[in-house]
Amino acid sequence: MSELPLEPERHEDAEALLVLDGRLELEVEQIVVSVGAGELYPVPAGCGARRPPRELGDAGGP
Repeated sequence: MSELPLEPERHEDAEALLVLDGRLELEVEQIVVSVGAGELYPVPAGCGARRPPRELGDAGGP
């Protein structure tokens, strides 16, 4: 799997990301947020969101 940063996704409609288990690191408009299990994170329409690039040697999960 490549560790190169992906381009942010942008959607015309607002999204809500629900984390069922574990933790999601997310970069929204260049601000990194951490969303835990059972939490809902709203992404406003038109905002760019992506998984942030990992540091070299990071053994975190997918």
